[in-house]
Amino acid sequence: MAPVRAALGLDVGTSLVKCNVIDEAGLVRGTATSAPVPLAVTADGRAEQDPTLVWDAVVEVLRTTLGTLDDSVSVSSIAVAAASGSLLALGADERPATPLFTWLDTRAAPIVASWEEDGTAASIRAVTGWWPAPGLGLALLASMREDGRLQAAARIGGLDSFVVHRLARAWVTNPSNAAGLQLMDLHGTAWSRRLCALAGIDESALPAIRLSGAPVGAVAAPAAAATGLPVGLPVYGGAHDQAATALALGLSDLGDVLVSGGTAWVLTMTAAEADVERAPRTVNVGHHAVAGRWLHSRFLGGFGADLARLAAEGASDAGDGSAIFAGLDAEVGAATPALDDLHFAGGSFYGERGLLSAEAASRRPRATRARAVMEHAAYQLGEALAASGAADVIDVTLVGGAASSKLWPQILADATGLGVLVAPAASWPATGAALLAGTASGVFPSVEEGAATVSGPHHRVAPDPARAEMYRLRETVHSTLEREEG
Repeated sequence: MAPVRAALGLDVGTSLVKCNVIDEAGLVRGTATSAPVPLAVTADGRAEQDPTLVWDAVVEVLRTTLGTLDDSVSVSSIAVAAASGSLLALGADERPATPLFTWLDTRAAPIVASWEEDGTAASIRAVTGWWPAPGLGLALLASMREDGRLQAAARIGGLDSFVVHRLARAWVTNPSNAAGLQLMDLHGTAWSRRLCALAGIDESALPAIRLSGAPVGAVAAPAAAATGLPVGLPVYGGAHDQAATALALGLSDLGDVLVSGGTAWVLTMTAAEADVERAPRTVNVGHHAVAGRWLHSRFLGGFGADLARLAAEGASDAGDGSAIFAGLDAEVGAATPALDDLHFAGGSFYGERGLLSAEAASRRPRATRARAVMEHAAYQLGEALAASGAADVIDVTLVGGAASSKLWPQILADATGLGVLVAPAASWPATGAALLAGTASGVFPSVEEGAATVSGPHHRVAPDPARAEMYRLRETVHSTLEREEG
């Protein structure tokens, strides 16, 4: 009996690497998650990773996943989904000449501030669709040029380019990942000479831009020996992790809304055109992994990190992280929300008489503080949708750690009046990458049919009418606090 054909997708994030092998019936035949990749963070804003440790994590998940497969499964292709913004340089010997500078690095903040003052930031946004930020490619490169870190650079690219280069010895990227380098002309999918000059680099050092799903190379012998992949396995163009998630969930229709609720919360909306001038300032405009579609994305806040700090209060060293969050979930669920509960805005807690000191806030029940953070996330989502003109949205799709909670989806629904479609737990970026590779290699008839097969049924959480008025009144107070913080 002939083996079942399958495609492999990698999800290379800032902290973890994940892998999914998905067969032609949409079944996950193998999966793995790496150990955390160390991140070096210092008080001066440095946030770097050792590229060799990132590759080690890729090797780990590939060997683990392939080791679980038997002869009944034949992997036919591979693609990579990756976080965007981070970058590194390779030397003439093809080895890393710099650390991997992650999107969390803030050392280029003075450069970005100067661009805001002289109008350069607006012109960068007009070309690339993204406002400059300290942790994105253009600002990082300008900072590296100033302190001499680019002297040994023969190649410059992002996290996705590095992984594909290790796999296939090809120096390539895709439009959705290239956007994070802030050097690509959004409409022409080519590197902007003017922005390359601003960064102080030659565009010949940058990766070639290939569409998501396009052939980019084949697994080379060194990568095959390290990972267990077969030599010559076709490698196809991947996507930015948010774009790959949207693709995997079938969110390619106009007005589809994705909320990624992890450590950081990101709102992503599908659009028909890249109208940068009409998009709110807080929204980045970029390519979808689906041809002819665009994505509008907005960072909502680090709400997962805020809750993690609350969950860690009083925890012993022996405490298990998942058990702590389960306990926090239970605490919040046991408390009935009230109109005069604490508010959370600008990273601070507010009571009836205004801003609370850290000491005063710590004396309030942890459940009340946690609920305030959750409500703030919901209000930010509602405001972001309103600012983007998405008035006709009925449902939003929720993924990430927040989707595993019964509380987060209900509070989002109650405070926004929207239905929340809770996606099943999965590595959706890796699934999206597998769909790109599998469609290109014939495992799936089309991306749309593959997505319909793998996304599975979603659980819909509807708003509770009884709490709608209370949340409406609380949002009024929240909006006032936001204006005062701004």
